Amino acid sequence: NMKRERLHFQPSPKGNPVKASLLVVAFLCMSAWASAQVADYAFSQSNGTYAAITGTTVFSSGWDDNVATYNIPSGTFTFNGTAYNYVKVNSNGYVTFGTTTSSTTSYTPISSTTGYAGAISAFGIDLDDGTSSSVVATQSGGEVIIQWINARRRNGDALNWQIRLNQTTGS
Repeated sequence: NMKRERLHFQPSPKGNPVKASLLVVAFLCMSAWASAQVADYAFSQSNGTYAAITGTTVFSSGWDDNVATYNIPSGTFTFNGTAYNYVKVNSNGYVTFGTTTSSTTSYTPISSTTGYAGAISAFGIDLDDGTSSSVVATQSGGEVIIQWINARRRNGDALNWQIRLNQTTGS
């Protein structure tokens, strides 16, 4: 003899609309705060003539997948409201801020889950050192300049570029 049971589904009672409204407002406030971490920054590029610099050697030949700290000789660079007297240079085309060092094999600094205080990426890709390649840094005219010389994408052409940090404007 089989016993049969019936399941009864009842709609849930309506919630308090005031509580629901407060929950929505709280969520919107939290999401605005979470997305405002570096709200004062935007991508920019400029046209100009590339002018190579001389300065402190951060990496000389043989630098594939490396990280080093460049101490700013004078003053600081302010990023997201915090003044730094150093930047951490990753040979894979970017710099980071804060006490956490990026992985030497990190190729996606902006989307990385690593908890550094910030990142500025010119390339953010697996780069190799090529013939006569290096990374140098200097401070000149109120800017901190980090320069990659003859860096190569995997099996690619040699490239030169700079990340320029304006110490006056923080950009």
